[in-house]
Amino acid sequence: MHLVAYALYKSAKYELACNKRGQGLSQDEISSVLQTFHDNLLSTPGEQEQYRERAHRALDGFAAELERRLAEDHVREIESLQRKVHDRDAEIAKLKKSHQSDIKKAKTSERRDFVNKVRQTSLDTKPISVLKWIGNGFSGVFAGVITAILLAAILFAFTPPSERDGAKQRLSRFLIDSLDVSTPSNERPPEVE
Repeated sequence: MHLVAYALYKSAKYELACNKRGQGLSQDEISSVLQTFHDNLLSTPGEQEQYRERAHRALDGFAAELERRLAEDHVREIESLQRKVHDRDAEIAKLKKSHQSDIKKAKTSERRDFVNKVRQTSLDTKPISVLKWIGNGFSGVFAGVITAILLAAILFAFTPPSERDGAKQRLSRFLIDSLDVSTPSNERPPEVE
């Protein structure tokens, strides 16, 4: 603050010198007036205090103006950022809506394709497809199991009730022996009755 007060004093001294030059005074007369101005300031504490108060007001005004400008800049920046956020939110909402529409179209297309494929499939080929499945690769194992179960069910249906327990034991032993790879098929263990 003292530096600003000194700058105000120097400015007043310069203006005084310019005025005296304008009045046509010589350099020596101007120097004498400036020395008197300086001496009066040093001898009058009230004038020194006036320079300090003017410096204080000038700094307060400068700080207030700077604060106002910074606040305006911040407000403009915040408003700009809010507009950008709003624009991005609108863009995101538009993209979501577009994607939802695309997903709905894709689902509809998939359903239509599925229905068309089902319609194109002929029911006449089903028995042949089942036969191919039964005789083809690993599914042949399942077909064999299904066939064995069907044959066992038919045999039990025609076996008298008194002989069913014995038939169950023989059939289960036969199935276990046929699935046991450690025992060769020609060396079967004796049957237990």
